[in-house]
Amino acid sequence: TMSAAERKKAKAIARKKRLQAEKKTTDKKADAEENGSATKKKGKVSPVDEDPEGKELLKLNPLDEAKKYSSILSKHCPKRFGTWTIQYDVAVRRKKWLLALQALYKMRGLDAGNAGYFSRLVDFALKVPNLEGLSEPAKLVL
Repeated sequence: TMSAAERKKAKAIARKKRLQAEKKTTDKKADAEENGSATKKKGKVSPVDEDPEGKELLKLNPLDEAKKYSSILSKHCPKRFGTWTIQYDVAVRRKKWLLALQALYKMRGLDAGNAGYFSRLVDFALKVPNLEGLSEPAKLVL
């Protein structure tokens, strides 16, 4: 806990920072008006959304899109627990049991005591007896 003097000092610092930020924004607006470029944006040009209502996105298969994003996450964020929960959920919905098992192993390695891991482990155990149409090597692994 902070003492009264420390709180007062922190408030004063926050107030100064806020006033400096406000001053910078008003200076930028004034400069833009003086230059006559208030409507122009400097720097990067923002891309134009060709499908603002998302009709093209609705035509795509949601599981394929989820697979694409979960694989990107697993490649770039392998140390995050949420990455593997998403990977598991997508794999189960796609009925890719070995990928789901891989995600469970990764979750266990990151945080074996997590409730999300435990609930997905139970979910997997309940779904394993119902595996039909799987190859023999896959059945041995599962």
